[in-house]
Amino acid sequence: MGDRKFIVVITQTSEEAADLNAAFPLATSDLRISAYHYGYAFCGLNHYGMRPNVLLSFVPLDDNDKWVRECLRPAFRNEVRIEPVEIT
Repeated sequence: MGDRKFIVVITQTSEEAADLNAAFPLATSDLRISAYHYGYAFCGLNHYGMRPNVLLSFVPLDDNDKWVRECLRPAFRNEVRIEPVEIT
C-alpha cells in the first residue's frame, strides 16, 4: 500500500464534482481520484479497502464545521491533511 493514492476533491456543487469526475482518469488499483460536493453524505468510502489518503478542497473547510467533523473526517484515514486548492 506504500504508493497507493485515493484522492478526494471537495467542490462547492454537485455539478462541479460531476464535471471533474468526467475529466479524471479511470481508477486503477494504485490511484483513484474522485470529486464530491460539500455536504455529501459519505458512507463506506474506500478503494480496494483503503480509505482516502489525500484531500483537496475548493471549499474552505474548518474542523469547527459540523459536516467536516462528523462526516468528512471520519471517512478519511487519520493522517489526512486538508489541502486547499487556490484557483489563479
